[in-house]
Amino acid sequence: MLGWLLIALAAFLGYQAGRYQGYRLQNSGEMIVRRAIQQTCTGPNWHLLNNVTLPTADGTTQIDHILVSRFGVFVLETKHYSGWVFGEEKSSQWTQMLGN
Repeated sequence: MLGWLLIALAAFLGYQAGRYQGYRLQNSGEMIVRRAIQQTCTGPNWHLLNNVTLPTADGTTQIDHILVSRFGVFVLETKHYSGWVFGEEKSSQWTQMLGN
């Protein structure tokens, strides 16, 4: 009985550790972009909003970064990918190319 309990506990802890690692990796790209914006867009002319959730007809949507300035409003979606990413503004699918 104790053996099954230890196996279940190990499985649960492994699952939670995997979820945390995925969350951390996913948000590391957002953190890199946020820091770069904060270092380059300084002063009273720049206002940065991060991780903004907005209501939609289907529920909600999340925006990684909104940069408001006297030059315009910039909405940034961050992806932490390697290689080249190709896509068009209204395309539902983009292509990632790794290596050559």
